[in-house]
Amino acid sequence: KNRVFHKSSEWKAADNDTTYRLASVSKAVTAVLAMRLAGRGKLDLDASVHDYIDDYPVTKGRLTPRMLLGHTSGIRHYKGRSNAGRYNKQAWDTCTDVAALLHDTAFGRNRDYLYSPHAYTILGACLEGASGMDFQRLLFEELKPAGRNLISCEGGSVAGKPTRLSQLWARRSGKRRRAKHVSDMYKIVGRDRLNWKWPGGGMLSTASKLALFGAAVCDGTLMADRWQDEMWSTQRLWNGNTARSDYGLGWSLGTRGGLRIVAHRGFQTGASSYLRMMPDQQIVVSILCNTRDLPVINLGRSIMADAVDFVRPRTRGRTTKRKGK
Repeated sequence: KNRVFHKSSEWKAADNDTTYRLASVSKAVTAVLAMRLAGRGKLDLDASVHDYIDDYPVTKGRLTPRMLLGHTSGIRHYKGRSNAGRYNKQAWDTCTDVAALLHDTAFGRNRDYLYSPHAYTILGACLEGASGMDFQRLLFEELKPAGRNLISCEGGSVAGKPTRLSQLWARRSGKRRRAKHVSDMYKIVGRDRLNWKWPGGGMLSTASKLALFGAAVCDGTLMADRWQDEMWSTQRLWNGNTARSDYGLGWSLGTRGGLRIVAHRGFQTGASSYLRMMPDQQIVVSILCNTRDLPVINLGRSIMADAVDFVRPRTRGRTTKRKGK
């Protein structure tokens, strides 16, 4: 759509400064924050969450930041369509404020791989305890080496409100194959509060700034190789079995034509997002949309395939030297 945000009752076209919801791509950003704290010795990925969150409820077995990052904690996903309404009625200031509530409602018996945005809010509380900063301040400070205000928390006060915020749209029910106008197929929807899940699905950015973030991850600006390898490695369950071969700590893992790929996708109210990277070739594809459930993954794969065809002759047989070694 060519009209995506609204200001002073005037419709304007999207441009490079238009800000979108990152949805679950936020998890990949939070994983980078965790690796940066771990790299400075402030966060132990295998310590108990109780070391970082005061008065956190007793858990059914050991619960660590690594388990939260890799979705092997037993914390469940949304129940039914969604139970977010219970949490977004209040304007939470920190992840620590809501972590105990999420534990009470979300902790399950299954310690296998189980994708969970709730787990990332609890992880955010761990990062707050490890850093001594609330999550939105931590995000603001830790990404400074890559650029100022690349990514922010929606509804947060640290980075300020974006001036060009995308309007949120949703597809209307029913089939409209020959719609004459965008409003025949889509309708405007309101913004739900996301501050209860900033770490797992509550961040904002522009497509270009998200790409700059990805480039800073690939080239070592934000972390050394050791922590990249930690983040992009498959994880083990409590019983020693591999959790999933295609997921590390906050990132999906894969290969294409023998080349390593890391990525994350996201879908939520008024948002489809996809960040896809080839770290060794330093290729980053960033796609952000203001409507849910659009085919961003196929688009991202197509764009990356074209990019690989362009750079492959120049990178074959060459080792890329990265920062942070």
